[in-house]
Amino acid sequence: MNNSIISELKTLYGDYFDPTLIGTTRDERALKILKNPKAIKKVKKGVYVVKSQTGIGEYRVEVNSKLNEWKCNCPDHIQTKLKCKHIISVELDLESKGLNNKVVQPSEWTFYNQAQMNEIELFDMFLYELSNMVEDIENGVGRPKTPIADLIFCAVQKGYTQLSLRREHTLYKRAVEKNKISRVVGINAVSSFLNKEENTPILRHLLRLSASPMASIETKFAVDSTGFRTTNYTEWCKEKHRTGKKNDWIKAHISIGTITNVITDMIVTGSNSADIKEFIPLVEGTMQYFDIEQITADKGYLSRQNYDFGKTHGFDVFIPFKSNTTGKQGGSITWGNAYWNFKNNNGYFMKQYHARSNVESTFASMKKKFGDSLKSRNYTAQVNELYCMAIAENITMLIRAMYSHNIDVCFNSSN
Repeated sequence: MNNSIISELKTLYGDYFDPTLIGTTRDERALKILKNPKAIKKVKKGVYVVKSQTGIGEYRVEVNSKLNEWKCNCPDHIQTKLKCKHIISVELDLESKGLNNKVVQPSEWTFYNQAQMNEIELFDMFLYELSNMVEDIENGVGRPKTPIADLIFCAVQKGYTQLSLRREHTLYKRAVEKNKISRVVGINAVSSFLNKEENTPILRHLLRLSASPMASIETKFAVDSTGFRTTNYTEWCKEKHRTGKKNDWIKAHISIGTITNVITDMIVTGSNSADIKEFIPLVEGTMQYFDIEQITADKGYLSRQNYDFGKTHGFDVFIPFKSNTTGKQGGSITWGNAYWNFKNNNGYFMKQYHARSNVESTFASMKKKFGDSLKSRNYTAQVNELYCMAIAENITMLIRAMYSHNIDVCFNSSN
């Protein structure tokens, strides 16, 4: 591809154009192969059958991920020893699914074991430090109030252990003995704390704060949402579909760092809340402690406003376009450039977009540790309980990052 065409593409493509990933005849033909969803078939580990671009005949592609060696039985590869269109199509397909060169290093298990064996002791230490970063409310007349740091410690610890408040009481006694809280907190006091709406912003602030030590390594983020079941039941399904009663649920919208999967911000809404309007608030919350280079999200967040927000604040947005979406700018040049990128450099676009799968790992981790249901009975307590679980999840991620990424856990209190 000559320089004049590259220059023209840069003008049209804007910040997204990457001449190393598009421009050769093999790349263009590989992208045409990928347009057929059934073009690539996995035979066994490291072996794929790729249909010819014409649809007549097929070729065998072999890959050794550890050595980064590729082979194809097509004439082009045999003669030139270069990556042919069939190898490139398999490579792009694997990268879009996050499977290319995905080799687990043995040392990861060492880090994992160290983090797990020391988690409980370190969890209490970090939780104590976090909870004491909240300024206490001055006591008026009457009996002395329980310090808010003690209430936060006990509420988050409950989210971490998933015990009932009555069974948790013994752990509160041990926390006093270890000087993590000043007094044994009554179960009614913790319940009252979770039921107060004014405590939600405090817990959300602590969630962001708990992620702040990761600012040194996290620059790329992903946004998504998931549901958590409650103890309440909805009659809507029963009335509309003639089914039995089903649990109602609430929605957690989160932003995560794609290296450590730490939750950088979270917004909790009702089950019917749309994802698209939570994108900007989540990113703004993340920006309090992190420098953002890139954000990925699924089609539920697709809008010109969200793309323009990224351009305004100096980071790239990768949200795939729907099948019925057009490239009409509608006043947004960023939208037009992103659409061109998605259509004409899809391999590169999807490689960046796949970082979003990390948010699914965060949800899976959180639900495996703490369950996918909430124990509180009313909405305010359910929201606060979910924030406590998210803070607990972040602290466990911090502990793992201490070993795997040599993170110095120091919470940023400047914001």
